[in-house]
Amino acid sequence: MKIVVKPSAQFRKNTTSAVFSIFLFILVYFLMVIAAFGILGLCVLGAVGLISFHFNFPLLMLSIGIVSLGVLIVLFLFKFLFKSFKSDRSHLVELDLSSQPKLKALLENIVMQVGTQFPKRVYLSNEVNASVFYDSNLLSMIFPTRKNLTIGMGLVNTLNLEEFKAVLSHEFGHFSQRSMKVGSYVYYVNEVIYNLLYENDSYQTLASKWADISGYFSIFVGIAFKVAQGAQWILKGMYSVVNKNFMALSREMEFHADEIAANVTGGEPLADSFNKFGLASYALQDVFNYYEGELQHNRIPQNIYSNHRFVMGFLASQHREDYVNNQSDLVVKDQWASHPSDEDRIQRLQLLGIPTKNMDSAPASSCFTAIADVEVMLTSKLLSNCTFTGEVEAIGDEKFEEDYQGTYFKFCFPKAFNGYYDYRNPSPIDKEVAIAEKDLGSFEKLFSSEVVSWVSQLVTSESDLATVSHIADGSYAIKSFDYRGKRYKKIEARSLMKLITERIAALKNQLAIHDQKIFGFFAQRERELQKPPLLEGYYAGLVNLDKEQSENQKLISELKARLEFTSYNTPVVKIKSNFREIKKDEVKLKEKINSLLEDNRFEKLLSDELVGIFKQYTSKEWEYFGNEIYYQDNLNLLLNSLEGFSNLQSMVGFTMKKGMLEYQESLLDLPELQPAPVTLEANLVRAEAPMTMEDGNIDALG
Repeated sequence: MKIVVKPSAQFRKNTTSAVFSIFLFILVYFLMVIAAFGILGLCVLGAVGLISFHFNFPLLMLSIGIVSLGVLIVLFLFKFLFKSFKSDRSHLVELDLSSQPKLKALLENIVMQVGTQFPKRVYLSNEVNASVFYDSNLLSMIFPTRKNLTIGMGLVNTLNLEEFKAVLSHEFGHFSQRSMKVGSYVYYVNEVIYNLLYENDSYQTLASKWADISGYFSIFVGIAFKVAQGAQWILKGMYSVVNKNFMALSREMEFHADEIAANVTGGEPLADSFNKFGLASYALQDVFNYYEGELQHNRIPQNIYSNHRFVMGFLASQHREDYVNNQSDLVVKDQWASHPSDEDRIQRLQLLGIPTKNMDSAPASSCFTAIADVEVMLTSKLLSNCTFTGEVEAIGDEKFEEDYQGTYFKFCFPKAFNGYYDYRNPSPIDKEVAIAEKDLGSFEKLFSSEVVSWVSQLVTSESDLATVSHIADGSYAIKSFDYRGKRYKKIEARSLMKLITERIAALKNQLAIHDQKIFGFFAQRERELQKPPLLEGYYAGLVNLDKEQSENQKLISELKARLEFTSYNTPVVKIKSNFREIKKDEVKLKEKINSLLEDNRFEKLLSDELVGIFKQYTSKEWEYFGNEIYYQDNLNLLLNSLEGFSNLQSMVGFTMKKGMLEYQESLLDLPELQPAPVTLEANLVRAEAPMTMEDGNIDALG
């Protein structure tokens, strides 16, 4: 029986707004076209008048130039007609459904229940996603256009059969939406406006070639450009109106398609799929990152999707209790988002209360025939644009798994600490106060879920403060937002910043007091085990590291900001002035890099390639601009040195902190635990290489 889901009141309202914005654009565009043809008519009349007054070669050329002014203005408004708005399919592989009878039967079953058309074509991609697409043009706005379905192999790897059916039902829900026609209009209007605003290379090239023919023409080409800029100013306002309404409609279309899917399978399978996407996407990106390095050495995957399955299973097996739940207290509705948040979608599905009709826990891959062959084919497609410099070597699953686990554990903190140190270093310690503390508590209490949640609150509060700051200074164009369940207007953002700052200070103080207890606990363990007093050295080294790296990070940030001008057009005088200012910071950077190179404690962190870059950079004073051009090789050397120095800060900080934590763990009598995963990004401690460390800190880097 065909499923019928009526659009919500909000859906109908957003559809009306989207349709209104389309008519508004058509009206504005129609008036611009009338004006353009009016200008063209005046230009033609003026040209005829000139030639009639007195015919000679200069007046003839001038008349042609005047007519070209009107022609160029009209051409600007109609140039989008010469562009085809086709979806990029270069990364897709079309699937022959005759070779996949189980998948075809599943799709036919969903089509029958939803009551929509079968897709024109079915494609496979490498993504953890499924989507609907079609080529939009003027004919598609008049005549019905069959839609295409894309299924991501990463998605197939992730879901069970019922969840997979729910996701596909959601996509077929879009097939059935009459508002997709409205979406088609809005999409096309957006493409037209975008073309008029930003895709002007061919138009400008044509106009420039015309201007080069004669000086008589160039002045009118310049005038045409100015008129086009005026039209673009009007269209920018229209782009904002149309696109904002389109995004609002798009979000409602997602909710509506979710409800259709829930009527096919029940709400639970689709909600469960949302909860899996994060880990699956992270795992797939991890696999891509691994091969990004290997491809440089002519090593390629045999089957990237078997690697993906391993990484998902491995990461799931390594999970620890999720104490650090970085759930923001700030709610800012993104009016430009095309999809609602997963949390909002899950909540809406739960409110529907539609029970699960069947829960087939077989993997989604079970509906494919010869799935391994399909995966290998897609892997080959991923590699089709790669170039190799020597004989290619395929990496088998066993080699990949060994390498991945080795790298994973290399960049992990000990699991025993439950993520307490993942986003922060210990606070400065007053040794006498810490040792005198009587109520230290047990190790389990010191790193309990409640304690680690304080770190989560600090991280989210600092993030919230940054967001509210952007709202206050106008970087985010919003009128209101919610914080901790209370609605705030934009003008109240600065007063809220004060409250959040006070909350951050209180949390930092709470954690500093707790750090004293932790130090006291491990100092006591040192004495009980009659160990040398190394703990104080570890802590002192990290505190010194924080101080020195604050200065380093400031230098890195300032240099990167000052070099931004190289990415866009800048007057020659300003370029020379900017590089003179940069020279002062370069002196400091080179001093720090030389200190790194001379310190044998960091040999293991410095690759031969990075050492070569550093030595070349510090060997002389480089010039980056001359004869009105950038010396790109020299500029790249500066940028690579700065990036290498910045990355090394992360490595130094991570290595030192891991050494401190491993030493603390060695003072415990605990069953062996696997380390907890921590990305380097989560452990940026603004590291500086040259520093004074006591014995414990030297051991940490050894």
